[in-house]
Amino acid sequence: MRDVSSELDDIYVELAREKVEHAEYIMKTGELERSMEEKIKFLTSNEGDGSHAVEISAHAFKQILERMEPLIRESDVIYQDFLNSKDLNQSLSFPSNLKAFIITLVANAKKKGNYTKESSKNTPNGYEFRYNIEIKKWSEPKRTLQFTCIVENNNIKTGYFNWL
Repeated sequence: MRDVSSELDDIYVELAREKVEHAEYIMKTGELERSMEEKIKFLTSNEGDGSHAVEISAHAFKQILERMEPLIRESDVIYQDFLNSKDLNQSLSFPSNLKAFIITLVANAKKKGNYTKESSKNTPNGYEFRYNIEIKKWSEPKRTLQFTCIVENNNIKTGYFNWL
């Protein structure tokens, strides 16, 4: 039979290993955050045209969330992605995951040139960029789901989903 002291020592060693893992995770997270900040600073510099969506306005995020509610009721695929009970860390119900998902959609569309440049309705002599992005995974045989957003000054200022 094992004595209590030996069991406590094993738990103590396991705790020490976890503390090391945690410290490494914090360092990696800090490095990732610094890298992202550098990229954001570069993309939003005066040399950029404002078409890189690096943030989502509160108004746009609210619009997107309000439209997600009926979408998850209409589609099992969207429901599974939004709630993702298999891996909660990937669930779009977490605001940070939904923001990352939306920004990734826009980044991929930007890279493909899938946007139009228009005169800004808010900024004199400024521009806004309209992205119309088909979401194939969430589309159905007889209708396509499209995400539309308007980016101005590197910020998604409006966003919504439509069935086509």
